[in-house]
Amino acid sequence: MMGSAARADFGSDTSWWKSFAISGYADAGIMGNPTGSTGGTNFGRLFDDRPNKPELNQLSVLVTRPLDPNADDFDYGFIFQPMFGSDARFTHLLGVFTHATSDVNQFTIIEADALMHLPWTLGGGTDVKIGIFPSPLSAETTVPSNNPFFSHSYIFNFGVTVAHTGAFTVTHATPLIDLYLGIDAGNQTTPWHDNNGSAAGWAGLGLNLLGGNLTITWLNHFGPENPTGTLSPAGTLVDDSWRSESTITTVYKYNDNLTFTTDLNYAHDNGFQASAYGIAQYVSYAVNTELTLQARGEVWRDDKSFFAAAFPGNLDAVNALQGLPNGSFTAAPFGTGVTYAELTLGFNYKKSLPDPLGAILIRPEVRYDHATTKIFNNGRNNDSVTIGADFILSF
Repeated sequence: MMGSAARADFGSDTSWWKSFAISGYADAGIMGNPTGSTGGTNFGRLFDDRPNKPELNQLSVLVTRPLDPNADDFDYGFIFQPMFGSDARFTHLLGVFTHATSDVNQFTIIEADALMHLPWTLGGGTDVKIGIFPSPLSAETTVPSNNPFFSHSYIFNFGVTVAHTGAFTVTHATPLIDLYLGIDAGNQTTPWHDNNGSAAGWAGLGLNLLGGNLTITWLNHFGPENPTGTLSPAGTLVDDSWRSESTITTVYKYNDNLTFTTDLNYAHDNGFQASAYGIAQYVSYAVNTELTLQARGEVWRDDKSFFAAAFPGNLDAVNALQGLPNGSFTAAPFGTGVTYAELTLGFNYKKSLPDPLGAILIRPEVRYDHATTKIFNNGRNNDSVTIGADFILSF
């Protein structure tokens, strides 16, 4: 379940509603940039792209009846999670409040889907979600409390998909093996507002090893993504050309305190013959129940400056997705490869609060970025340092 747990006591209730929960959170933060921004943005960043400005990143409510994780018979439930804030600029699905406002704080839906557990398939059955759901690619997620840092990796920002409308299934073939399959309208699109009118799909494999202390998840999304009418630099129409995004995410829980997470990424657009690939390594050490030390190191290559971009206008990201005029820009002219590296250090401090509040989570960080082209500080620097934090209040 995403978000904080609901404050409800169902006692000995054995009804279908016993796991029904309502919860929520507010996330606000600021990312200081003493180096100097580019075009008014922290280049290479999305959710924390506005330098030196406090922002309401997300205000969200979660209403859910999750599936019983131990169900051996048919089960069903749902998730509904609307969200308001500056992060919505980058998580819209076309046709869902896309241009409802041009303000920095916008409204969107993180998740709205029906859940089912089908016991009649292989092994432990199949879990199904049908509707709107966030991308399961990569080690990071849209919901802030599920991530170690306020800032996101290059992989999460530019190397994977964001959100989908369709069906996604996980079949628990054996206790060791999970199989992933799905179909959707494409990244950040809907069947009623697809930017190219083509379907896309999912396939993947998961391994659960060492009694659950080691998990390896290989996920792939593939299908046309370029908006209708998109031309390649050679003048060829490429709106039906496939794009693929893949991650292999490995999580190793060394002991109760120390966890290692490795994210491998490869993305390729056939129409532009552009690829991106990289690795992000995370280390988390829980000092106690309240304090966790966090580190992330990453190297990521955008071989033609196709994937990574900045979106200074409030509607630039969604207009680019739809194929409309926008003010986005890349680090270098198309065809020029750029390699990015970042090192982020910080900690998470979580403190429980009296009812009806849940807890407060504080995530300060210091981040160093390097690029092989001078993209930072209005094209004057290869390097950038940012210092920031966000505050997540759950209820």
